Amino acid sequence: MSRDRILSVTLLLSLVVILLGAYTRLKDAGLGCPDWPGCYGYAFMPTSEAEIQEAEASFPLARPVVTEKALPEMVHRYLAGFFGLLCVSIAAYHIAHKKHRVAASFLAVLIAFQATLGLWTVTLKLHPVVVLLHLFGGFSISTILLWLLLGNKRESTPFDKWAFLILGVILTQVFFGAWTSANYSSIICPDFPFCQGSLLPEMSFSTAFNIFLPFGDNYEFGILDNISRVTIHMTHRYFAVITSFGIITFLYMAYYSNAIKLKTALLVLSILSAQVLLGILNILYLIPIPIALAHNIGGLLLLLSWIWLTHSLSNNHSTT
Repeated sequence: MSRDRILSVTLLLSLVVILLGAYTRLKDAGLGCPDWPGCYGYAFMPTSEAEIQEAEASFPLARPVVTEKALPEMVHRYLAGFFGLLCVSIAAYHIAHKKHRVAASFLAVLIAFQATLGLWTVTLKLHPVVVLLHLFGGFSISTILLWLLLGNKRESTPFDKWAFLILGVILTQVFFGAWTSANYSSIICPDFPFCQGSLLPEMSFSTAFNIFLPFGDNYEFGILDNISRVTIHMTHRYFAVITSFGIITFLYMAYYSNAIKLKTALLVLSILSAQVLLGILNILYLIPIPIALAHNIGGLLLLLSWIWLTHSLSNNHSTT
């Protein structure tokens, strides 16, 4: 199998791993196993009645064994482990062949850190900062895999710096989305375009974006008050408008300057439109799992499509 094919398969697998991680969280299964990397002391999970009784006796302070929560957690762990080994192999290949060694080295380090974050997610009981970093780590790994697949950009254009500026805007919006999820703020505003009846509700940024939250608390289902969660949710909404405006403006200017092809602009615009629609549907229908999963993977696809757009910027594209 060629290098490009292996990279493509691994990139697709990263989407599956991230999707399964999102499903685990949406099923409130992040603490489905109180230990790591096993589950109640088992390599996979306790299944028989005797094993479940032994597991609960061995972990008296943990929640009782719930198969529906332990199963997605352990499937995600094993799939993520297999994916991690693939990434390490890809990194080793590039380093050995002196190809993109900086990116490959960063990929290897990121895989190790991502595994550590998986451990901390459990031991620190879904601490929002750990959950945030874990999601960012997954997105970053996918981004590096795509970058390795695309190779170095062959030419510079006047739009490069603006494309990277918009990339920063997209990453900021990913941060707001991840922080919204990590603090269970997704359904705090069940109305749209309002939030609890107001377009400009009372907010508290100092408490909403406090990253120095204490360790030791159980953060499952969140601990922030209503105002803080409203602040997080609405910030994500407001910045979605800024992100959309920035992307659309860039696509318009780059297309009419022949810096991108029409199909490139339409692809990014389609993903952006779908992402906005999915975000609205999440609010109106109170985060149904299929729509929430699509919104999560849509954020990654928007990021990856922007990386591809940035790589494909040219001084001489035709407009057809």
